Amino acid sequence: MSQPLSPASRSLPHYLPLFFVGGFLLSSAIDLLFWNKPFGLSYALWVALVLVVSLLLSLREGKALPLSTFALMLGVLLTAAAAVWRMEPGTRAYNVLASLGLLSLTCDTLLTGGALRFRLWDAFLRLFLLVFAAFERPIQAFIARGERKQNRPDTPPWRKQTAPYLRGVLIALPVLAIFSALLASADPIFEQLLRQFFAWLRIDDWAEFVFRAFYITLLGFLFSGLLLHAFSSARHHTPNTEKPLVKPFLGKIEAFTVLALIETLFLLFLIIQLRYFFGGHANINLEAYTYAEYARKGTNELIAVAVLSLFLFQLINTVTRTPEKKDRLVKHILLTVLIAQVLVILLSAYQRLSLYEGMYGFTHIRVRTYLFILWLSALLLLVVVSEWMGKSQRFFGLLVLISLGFVLSQAALNIDQYIVERNLARLSQDLPEGASRQFDHAYLPTLSHDSVPAMLAAVNSGQYDTLTTEMLRAELYCRQQALQDTFGEANLPWYSKDLPAWRAYFLLQFSDTPLDPASTVEGDDVRLSNRDIHYCNRYGWID
Repeated sequence: MSQPLSPASRSLPHYLPLFFVGGFLLSSAIDLLFWNKPFGLSYALWVALVLVVSLLLSLREGKALPLSTFALMLGVLLTAAAAVWRMEPGTRAYNVLASLGLLSLTCDTLLTGGALRFRLWDAFLRLFLLVFAAFERPIQAFIARGERKQNRPDTPPWRKQTAPYLRGVLIALPVLAIFSALLASADPIFEQLLRQFFAWLRIDDWAEFVFRAFYITLLGFLFSGLLLHAFSSARHHTPNTEKPLVKPFLGKIEAFTVLALIETLFLLFLIIQLRYFFGGHANINLEAYTYAEYARKGTNELIAVAVLSLFLFQLINTVTRTPEKKDRLVKHILLTVLIAQVLVILLSAYQRLSLYEGMYGFTHIRVRTYLFILWLSALLLLVVVSEWMGKSQRFFGLLVLISLGFVLSQAALNIDQYIVERNLARLSQDLPEGASRQFDHAYLPTLSHDSVPAMLAAVNSGQYDTLTTEMLRAELYCRQQALQDTFGEANLPWYSKDLPAWRAYFLLQFSDTPLDPASTVEGDDVRLSNRDIHYCNRYGWID
């Protein structure tokens, strides 16, 4: 007589063993692609494998995926590809985090879609519960597997009797491996017996073998849980995006007073600062400000004001009671004025940063701050539009889209190449009094190999003065030596190749331009004709 299945068993997919096969395939791929190997194409390949496994399981389960899920998958692929296409550490880190974040959203909403319709709190809660599900779902699957087998009258008795023993052996294997390693470390005779028993496996380092077996098993268990969760019909928390997150409790008078006072403060600040915001170099000299005080410090604080204002916008919108249409209209107007003032503040921040860049040139933080200001401005405009359309609860979706644009634009711009090109271009521009008029060769070693094509093109152009060309040749010489040491005799598998580093290696190896510096080579460094030393960073982070 069949027993009714538990709710957890009914919510799980049908072909449970395939999900464990997929989970352990992904964990084994991590060991194959990343153990003792550098970051390279392997990351994009692993991310693509995750998506392929998910699609194959959906076909086997007969589940149709919504278009919004495919849109998230496209975002995952784009950010993973950008992470391996660019080598600049910030660009790579942002794109890796973005691809993993989108992959988490895809896992949580694979069958239903709608991740971009979440509210901010719902998204954080769902991602937190995703970690819990990774541990919970495999246990539920084992229980469901047993319940389903008991309800199959055609299952041979011997399978019912032997299956528990097999499961027990599988569960015991990692525990036995850990205890065996500890006991072998405690007793050399026992270690020798183990080596003789497992000699056919040809394992040289048992500690490494046990560790790798352990993390492959653990990751396989967790990945299986995430795959099961993606195809499960039950969730611990299903947000209702049409229902307010909290019941509005703040009266309209209080909310409007808060907004009016803040906007008055902003207006006063903007009026007083007009002279300094848009007066440029003259005002700095007049008031004896340093550029660091005027630009860098001011830019950081103005951006902080903009970000805090955005969250204040969301808070006021969430907690304010506006039952009547005219009250909602007043709220829309006040919030729009707030965002308009914040946009002017961001324009001021952008202008301050451009003054600082005009004096000292571009760096990673300055270029990335430019991009952040532009994308934050776009987010503010979209928030205002959604407010007037009555879609203010879609803030999380807008935040995801703008964040995706921010990280992908860094890869599209190629920050390190942009820095080289713009810092060279400013040498021929009319610079303000006191600005640095010499190319900063000391900053070149901090750039990744994404910058090599721009430096090589500058040397080949012949349009820069002798000292600047000498600086570039010295840096290219240093990189050529470092890349030769790293890749000249390296026997890396194709999937571990770091594309920007290999691209730079081949450009320098087959360049028609002689890269031997005209200056003196002193050990690992180069002494320039003006007696400055160009220090060669050995670029160890490309290994």
